[in-house]
Amino acid sequence: MQIKGYKEVDYNKLIAGIKKAFDASTKSAFTIADELQLKSVSTVFNCMKNDVQKVTDEKLTTFANHINFDCCIVMIAGNKKFYIKA
Repeated sequence: MQIKGYKEVDYNKLIAGIKKAFDASTKSAFTIADELQLKSVSTVFNCMKNDVQKVTDEKLTTFANHINFDCCIVMIAGNKKFYIKA
């Protein structure tokens, strides 16, 4: 499936982009956790785990968009597809 203006990437590339955006952000993990009203700052760090997805798709995309990283996750026939702004 193609989404205009986005390119499909694997999970590791998605997380690499999110990590890069987080590193470029001026906000700390604590500040982001507070702004997103997360229960724990660990959720912020779990959003950047590339070995296995530890947070929901909703939390992951909300976090990514909060740090100005444009991405989306689409479920197609039971398979997740990851997209980042091209």
